[in-house]
Amino acid sequence: MTDRPVTRHTIFQNSLMTALLDGIYDGEMTVGELLGKGNFGLGTFDALDGEMVIIDGTCYQLRHDGSATRADLEARSPYAVATNFVPRIRRRAPENIRRSELSDFIDEMTPSANYMYAVRIT
Repeated sequence: MTDRPVTRHTIFQNSLMTALLDGIYDGEMTVGELLGKGNFGLGTFDALDGEMVIIDGTCYQLRHDGSATRADLEARSPYAVATNFVPRIRRRAPENIRRSELSDFIDEMTPSANYMYAVRIT
């Protein structure tokens, strides 16, 4: 069986959040493999060694000391979610919007609460 190419509107998930919450911290998928599934996403690394952020096809590892480095392509992840980010809705947030108001602003843009959305804020 061959892998189908990832297209927009596809979300790839490596493992389950419940597995991570149950203490399964060893990954079987490398960052390089994950980047083949999408150019935008979130996750973590083996032994919870930092947060994973994927933006524009580059994976970053954010550690507890505040450092952010480009992740090693051979690093492994026990949990991650990735997609090919193709913006369909673009809005400019009101100036000086509060964090507490941002969720409502985003909810007003999304057509349905029954779908998953990738949101990028610049």
